[in-house]
Amino acid sequence: ISIDECPVTALSVTGFKAYLECPYRFYLRHVLNLKPVDDASHELAANQFGDLVHAAVEDFGRSEESNSTDEQTILKSLHYHLHRYAKSQFGKHAHPSVDLQIRQAERRLQFVAAEQAKRAAEGWVIHDTEKALDESDGAKLVVDGREMGLRGRIDRIDRNTGTGQWAVLDYKTDGHKPEKKH
Repeated sequence: ISIDECPVTALSVTGFKAYLECPYRFYLRHVLNLKPVDDASHELAANQFGDLVHAAVEDFGRSEESNSTDEQTILKSLHYHLHRYAKSQFGKHAHPSVDLQIRQAERRLQFVAAEQAKRAAEGWVIHDTEKALDESDGAKLVVDGREMGLRGRIDRIDRNTGTGQWAVLDYKTDGHKPEKKH
């Protein structure tokens, strides 16, 4: 840009200071009118909170403790996987509001641990977690006599070793009843 083409016709003291500190950032801010974006998480969105809990339960389902009948063993494993995922996503020093949401997830996982211990005692074992399905797996619906491919992800598949029954579990973290959600 030549001096005749420069769109900046006046400059505040703060703008001048910004130019001295970094001409490139000055150009972005005062010539192109771009604003800085703060990408630090101050609070998890609903889907991020769901991802946090889902990751903990998924990793638990693949762990050695997955078929334990001891509630405290299950809870300890769930908390381990929760914090490992949170650290990988938000670092060691997450914003305090994110830390609070992680604590809320811990409380929800207490319920999961109690229910998981009961299910395991009844003979249910985790067969698979976060199982992706699509039309190549034969997943389809028949609509008006025509096949339509279906894609999705099953949160968890359990099998009862005593009865041979299968169960498909769908985790919910948003407070909506599964019947309403689906």
